[in-house]
Amino acid sequence: MNKLFFWCLCSLSLTAHAQEQLSLSNAIELALTKNYAIRIAKTTSQISQQEVTYGNAGMLPQIALNAGEVFANNNTKQSYSNGNEVDKKNALSNNLNSGIALNWTLFDGMKMFVQYKQLSNQNELSKIELKRSIEGTVNQIIIAYYAIVKEKQLINRLTTTISYYQERLQIATEQLNIGSGSRQEMLQAKVDLNEQQALLLQAQINLTQAKSTLNQLLAQSSTRTFDVSDSIPLNTALSYESLKVTALHQNYSLQLAQKNMQLAKLAVSESKSLLYPKVGLSMNYNFTRADNQAGFILLNQNLGFNAGLNASWTLFNGNNNQRQINKATLSQQIANTQLMEVRAEIDNSLYAAFQTYTGAVALLNLEQENVSVAAENQSIAMERYRLGSSSAMEWKNAQQSYEAAQNRLLNALYAAKLAETSLLRLNGMLVQ
Repeated sequence: MNKLFFWCLCSLSLTAHAQEQLSLSNAIELALTKNYAIRIAKTTSQISQQEVTYGNAGMLPQIALNAGEVFANNNTKQSYSNGNEVDKKNALSNNLNSGIALNWTLFDGMKMFVQYKQLSNQNELSKIELKRSIEGTVNQIIIAYYAIVKEKQLINRLTTTISYYQERLQIATEQLNIGSGSRQEMLQAKVDLNEQQALLLQAQINLTQAKSTLNQLLAQSSTRTFDVSDSIPLNTALSYESLKVTALHQNYSLQLAQKNMQLAKLAVSESKSLLYPKVGLSMNYNFTRADNQAGFILLNQNLGFNAGLNASWTLFNGNNNQRQINKATLSQQIANTQLMEVRAEIDNSLYAAFQTYTGAVALLNLEQENVSVAAENQSIAMERYRLGSSSAMEWKNAQQSYEAAQNRLLNALYAAKLAETSLLRLNGMLVQ
């Protein structure tokens, strides 16, 4: 077991030197270009951006070019009122036509202008969705990154702790050899050392799994190796009042609800355009030519321009127009209610998150104090055990209290970081 433990430590040490250093900012920057969810959201936003055109809103004319030619071979037999008759077999005819046509809606109750605003708002909506997608991914990266830091710190703590257990085993072995100790105490020391080494091996497995999770978020191979920072920085000076103000302006869920409210208003305006007449302009420039070997007209050719205005006004269609307006108005009321609901949810979530944050910071301060006290107690117990003035049980109790305090401190620090991240996400501050 000791040989395996020593081999693992050497392997980790050599690997650490070969690994690249990955900071949180570098991880986020890498995710912005490689993460699959972000790439999909970016492409979706680009599609929405391309939809914002005057032509898509129906504000530009439609111009079409058409041409065609028809050949025919017929047996023709005709009798005219003047007594003439035509009886010709395999009479050829050729009809050629070409032209260019323009159709342009000049007025449709302002519907085209409303549709252009809708397209613009849909584009802005997709941009907010993109930011929210990035925000969610950044949140996952922060959690995954500091989970790795947490495991790394745990491994460092276990490595230091194991050195104390090794010293205890050495002392117990020496006491047994000189006759002042017992074999049972030596065996217990070895069991306790093996337990710590097992915890270290499990922590190393957890570290590998945590790195694999981060690699997946970064769209990289799960076997890619890297090293992270040694600490978890924490902002302990966040203010609830200032966060409450910024959340009402920067929260992406709130921005989406506000944008949906604007789209609902535009939908009402669009439905009201049904009450107005539609006026359009049409222009054509055509060429036609017909050649016939039989018939009254052997050649017919036209070339010319024509233009005209057309108008239509639906005066009554079973009150369907009014039904559409009422439906859009009710949808606007729903959007307004949803906006109020989102505001209330953000307000409640912010309050709860801030309470969690302040509690986590207070617990962190307490655990920091506990670690200092436990460390001093452990140091005294270890020295007394070296001198033979205390039992192994007294040292073990002090050591276990120190280990428990360190574990609680590490968990408190990670929990406080998650609480801070949650607050920043609610305020739209993870992605600027």
